[in-house]
Amino acid sequence: INHGNLTLSGLSFSGTSAAIYASTQFGAPSGTLSLGSGVAVSGNLSLLSDTGMTIDKNVTATGTLALGGGGGTLAVVPGAGATTVQSGGAMALAGANVALGSASQTSNLDIVAGGGMAIGTGNLTVTGGNGGYTFVRTSAGNMAIVTTGNVTATGGSAGGFAHVLGSPDLFMTVGGTVQMNATDPTAPARIESAAPTTINLNFPNLASGGYFVNGQEGVVADPALGTGFYADGQPAVLGVNLIVAYGTGGTTTTPPVEQAINQVIASTNQQTTIAETETAAGAGTGTAPEEDDKKKKELPVCR
Repeated sequence: INHGNLTLSGLSFSGTSAAIYASTQFGAPSGTLSLGSGVAVSGNLSLLSDTGMTIDKNVTATGTLALGGGGGTLAVVPGAGATTVQSGGAMALAGANVALGSASQTSNLDIVAGGGMAIGTGNLTVTGGNGGYTFVRTSAGNMAIVTTGNVTATGGSAGGFAHVLGSPDLFMTVGGTVQMNATDPTAPARIESAAPTTINLNFPNLASGGYFVNGQEGVVADPALGTGFYADGQPAVLGVNLIVAYGTGGTTTTPPVEQAINQVIASTNQQTTIAETETAAGAGTGTAPEEDDKKKKELPVCR
């Protein structure tokens, strides 16, 4: 646990799990985490912060990988060259907002989970760049995306696509809308399931509509630009392999992916509890956090 901002320049450990936490405990004005170099571990890895995190180096874990930006933005972008964030098991990404890729990137960004992947956030953006793509995918597990706000995928140019792929299936619960935008056929914006069935999409706050392709509501895909909802490489078909539900009755996540989300939540809350225990024991010179500060840091468990 680091009380304040932290730049991680290397990591080695013996054991099965490692957790690094940049905290605002003990009066630290902010708790952000950034990387000075790439990180590769054998086992499980959690990188957590209270007020935001930027990942612009390679991060790999042979087990599960949890990245949590707390009340700030979790941003994952390419660094000086092609960048890979990869887990052998499940992966979880969380933050007030999650921003994957940038419009200015010229290098590729791969975010790959060997098991299921869960993304829990306010707003999710997946952005392709100028010649550098952003590819967020699972290789052997479902993907779950849960947002209170919008999901936006934006293609770039010259092969700078923005692609979200759940293999085999994709489950989304979106509090706002889903927007997929592209102008270059070499750089589409695509949300896809690897299996012919299915993409499950729930809009709990809407009664109809909610998804857009290049600003057109209710359009599933634009084959000319390769943009929109796809299943097994083909444009999805509404009611066949794109299942859209409105209100609270739709399918959300599957148990393995729920576990990935809850890993981030449990790790964050556990580190907060440890820090508060240290304060009560007299560690440091600050005063114990107020009860409502604790509640702000605790994330709701996905159910």
